[in-house]
Amino acid sequence: DLMDPSKLMALVPRLLSSAGGVFATGLLVLLTVIFILLEVPTIAPKLRAAFHITEDGEARLQRMLDNINRYMQIKALTSLATAVCVWILLWFFGIDFAILWAVLAFFLNFLPVVGNILMMIPAVLLALVQVDLATALMVAVGYLVINTAIGNVIEPRIMGQGLGISTLAVFIALLVWGWLFGTVGMFLAVPLTTALIIALDASPHTRPLAILMGPTITEEPAGDPAAEPEATVKED
Repeated sequence: DLMDPSKLMALVPRLLSSAGGVFATGLLVLLTVIFILLEVPTIAPKLRAAFHITEDGEARLQRMLDNINRYMQIKALTSLATAVCVWILLWFFGIDFAILWAVLAFFLNFLPVVGNILMMIPAVLLALVQVDLATALMVAVGYLVINTAIGNVIEPRIMGQGLGISTLAVFIALLVWGWLFGTVGMFLAVPLTTALIIALDASPHTRPLAILMGPTITEEPAGDPAAEPEATVKED
């Protein structure tokens, strides 16, 4: 009763067009990743022959691949945990299509910062229409608790120091990779930025950029000259 069917039908072609664009970009990126994976066994010899990569260069390349693999594995596990918790939350409050919103939460959890906000909007709006305002607020609080517990407590503990990317760099990476590759680029923002930071760290000319994009550096306080032991002077 709250929606005008004619306006809703006018939105359908635009939604399908946007979905088609996202699907086409995703298919293009998927094919690119498949061809890259097929080239993986020959990449190391080619790089050694073409650029005379040293052992340090190979170590950096291996560290980049290990970081990306580790990030994707941990992110998949935490996204699955988020989806299960979201399903339990919505099932408890009797919200329709709980499995659908749980699947949406699984995929949007790969989207840093913004995904935690986007995943809760459909379920909260449905709770507002289906039940009442109080239930919608409780669902929103439940989402916040789940995202905070998993994204800010459990996930950092599992990852340890993480991938070494500052929060500002993650947000800028979302904008840049999203502009380049669309929605799929936003999902791949963290792995691509990790590879970029390691590549920038390889050269002394670009290392300052890698430091700026990296994690917080805790500087040790400089020693107090007054605290230094006084030199003893020997008299002849």
